[in-house]
Parts: sequence; C-alpha cells; structure tokens
Amino acid sequence: MSAWILLASLLVSHPVINEVSWGDLQWVEIYNPGPEPVSLDGWHLGNAYDWDPLYGTVPAGSYVLVVPNEAEFRQYFPDLQVPMVEMPDGTIGGGLEAHDMLILLDAQGVPVDIVNWGTPNENWPNYRVDLWNPGVTNRRDVIGRLPNGQDTDSPLDWRPLRTATPGTENRLAAGLTPSSWGKIKALFSEKRRRL
Repeated sequence: MSAWILLASLLVSHPVINEVSWGDLQWVEIYNPGPEPVSLDGWHLGNAYDWDPLYGTVPAGSYVLVVPNEAEFRQYFPDLQVPMVEMPDGTIGGGLEAHDMLILLDAQGVPVDIVNWGTPNENWPNYRVDLWNPGVTNRRDVIGRLPNGQDTDSPLDWRPLRTATPGTENRLAAGLTPSSWGKIKALFSEKRRRL
C-alpha cells in the first residue's frame, strides 16, 4: 500500500458506506471512522432508482445498518448489537440489484460517499457521470471495504466478501486481516525468488 493511500484512508472522518449486501438478505453498513458520533437525521441513502431518509446516530468508530426489515434481518443475525435504520417501505432504494449504486448524502444534500458495482447504466434515474465504469467486481452478493473503512475514492477499496460481516470489521476469509494477507504474499514471493 502506498503512503498516499494509507494517509488518505487515515484522514477520512466522515461516515462511509462500508459493506453492501444485495442478495436475498439486503442491507447496507455505514461506518463512522471519526472520533465523534454522527447524527444521520436529515441524511439520505439512494441507489440507482430511489432515495431513503436516514435517522439515528452512528457511534464513533462503529456502525449502523440500514435494513429493509429489522425483524427479518435479526432472524439471520439474532445476536448482533448494532443500531439499525429500518426502511418504512421495506426496501433499500426500491431494492438493490446485481448492477447498482449507492450514494450517501449528508443533511445538506452533499454527497459524502458513493459506490457502484457491476456496470452502470446511464438510464438510471440517479445516474452520475462520476460512477466507476466498470464498478466494483460483483462476483458475490456482498462487497466490503478492505481494509475496513478505507476510502480513497477508488473501486480498489472494495472486495467481494466470502462471509458477510454486518456491524463488524470487514476481513478476508478464514480470519485473515489485510496485514496478514500481505505477509503471506510476501513470504511466497520470497520463496519464488529463491527457487
């Protein structure tokens, strides 16, 4: 990781969209990397088709989950102790799809964070010219920022996740952290050079 990317990720102090699930169980994780809680009252989350109002507070260094239906979500994650924002119409932006986008707007209507996955479509009602084309690779129906919370405004901040981690730090499969994964890659690179 370059020093610039590391510095940029350390300077992020606003909430970010940190993990997204658009499969059968849809939800969006918002992470607050800052040192102070952030009120989401007046904020909005939109996808390619519609906007949803947000409310509540994202604790400092913690998470809020945006879910279509909290009771349904808790059937899958009954012990999760994270604040949730339930959508009154039972969908996030009318329903997340395999090719979609999310925009997080603050209370003044300013875009704070954007992510898109798959191929963007100029016919989306909320299409933006600054979407990544193509967006984040969507080999799975859950994507997350790795390292957790990193925001360099690049699709390289995102990875398909084998295991959903709502309300907790995003990590590689089998408990590997980005740091330990880097050490493993370096170890095998050393062996290759010696052979």
